[in-house]
Amino acid sequence: MNVVCTGSKNKPKISFVIESLKNLFDNSKHNLFMDEKLNGISNSSTFKYINLYNPDVKIDFVISIGGDGSILSAVRRMHNNQIPIIGIHIGNLGFLNKLNMDDYISIIKKILLSKSINFDNKTLLEATFINVDNGLQDSIFALNEIFINQGEISRLLTLNVEINNKYLNTYRCDGLIISTPLGSTAYSLSAGGPIVSYDVDCNIITPVSPHTLSSRPIIIRNNDIISIKCPDISTNYMLCSDGQDSRIIKNESEVTIKKSNILAKFLKFEHEQSYFDKLRSNLGWHN
Repeated sequence: MNVVCTGSKNKPKISFVIESLKNLFDNSKHNLFMDEKLNGISNSSTFKYINLYNPDVKIDFVISIGGDGSILSAVRRMHNNQIPIIGIHIGNLGFLNKLNMDDYISIIKKILLSKSINFDNKTLLEATFINVDNGLQDSIFALNEIFINQGEISRLLTLNVEINNKYLNTYRCDGLIISTPLGSTAYSLSAGGPIVSYDVDCNIITPVSPHTLSSRPIIIRNNDIISIKCPDISTNYMLCSDGQDSRIIKNESEVTIKKSNILAKFLKFEHEQSYFDKLRSNLGWHN
């Protein structure tokens, strides 16, 4: 198998993990490549660095080293060329990562010995809008959430929201989060949104610091089309994807958010920790 390694250069343990993975692959018939983003992370001159979005060899799966942000970054950069991915948790948050410092070598070894790669598909969100920089239609994708806010100036934002061309509500709030079930334990949760099991076909609309207490989160079908417009024509507003990518939206532009045709592929293996076990552990719930 051909495997590419990516992650966050800033994590203190990443060099150790990469060297241990190198030792594993050196003693196997498989090939380990490095994401160009990690160029210079290792003193070894034997690594071949490749473009994660457009690799020049067929890649069987991706290993992401870090926290959830590393996986979100990899999925975003792979865009419409998604490769199965698995994460090794060495960061602060680990809802998306399935491996840790205790088990990653043994589990990756088992995956390499298997005859096939199994994965779960995870739906991405796609937002389309008019970009203020060039006046052209643009789009942005997210695995966890799309967040609309005022940008650098912290003030109340008025947003008219429609679902499938039917009026839902006018939100007066600091921002609005459109979240996938996978992202329900991220920013949406901290803003008072519900925890939704990752396998439920839905999206969540969560207002951030709403002006009225009656503005509550709402769960909708994941094939519903959300239309959002800011009636204040003097205001440009910002759209953020997974806290990593952002655009300034032209003040009269309507933002349309829907289920993307792109599917992230999360590698799975036998006897992995259940979603509810991980939820209980990460949230500190008592047994």
